[in-house]
Amino acid sequence: AFSHDALLFRRGSCLFLLILCSILGDQDNATNGMRSDFMDIYLGANCAFCISVGTGFDAVPAIFRRSLVFVNAAPLGYCCTSLSNLLLAKHHIDINSGHELTLHKIFSLGIGFCLRSSDYESKNVDLIENTPEEIRDVAVEMVERLNETWQEYPEDEVLQQRFWEIFPTEAVDASEGKPLHGEIRARSGANFLRLNPDWIK
Repeated sequence: AFSHDALLFRRGSCLFLLILCSILGDQDNATNGMRSDFMDIYLGANCAFCISVGTGFDAVPAIFRRSLVFVNAAPLGYCCTSLSNLLLAKHHIDINSGHELTLHKIFSLGIGFCLRSSDYESKNVDLIENTPEEIRDVAVEMVERLNETWQEYPEDEVLQQRFWEIFPTEAVDASEGKPLHGEIRARSGANFLRLNPDWIK
């Protein structure tokens, strides 16, 4: 079982978070001089789960079938959905109105597949990072799922269904012509959907 008393690692020069089971404390391997390529692979292979922003290192824990939590996900359409991951999208804010775009708007306006900052600028969209509380909630959800102590709310499955009905699960890579998503096994962070049901209308 995963312990809430866990060792939290920041790894590599990009400061990803790794959580290692059953040890109390934290280590900043990114800046304390202890970082090495071997340690990066070791942590990726042995962590209970990895919190990532999806910029590459998460491939290591994925290879070793470690669970992944993607936070600040953008572009959302390229998230890895074929593993039992948890997803948390960046906030997409309409610069003109100041309102947050719904999931439907993100994809209907083509923003869910934007790869360059200039693409977001041309669509007048500002990306805002997840709050510490949002990241905490989705991390705790993963801990409890791994420990098999996660408690579903009655509305959770309905919210998840709404999310995946809007998400373009049949999307195809524009350059290679191959499907981006296989069998959908990932879930959107539950507490975020509970608190923001209008986001998936």
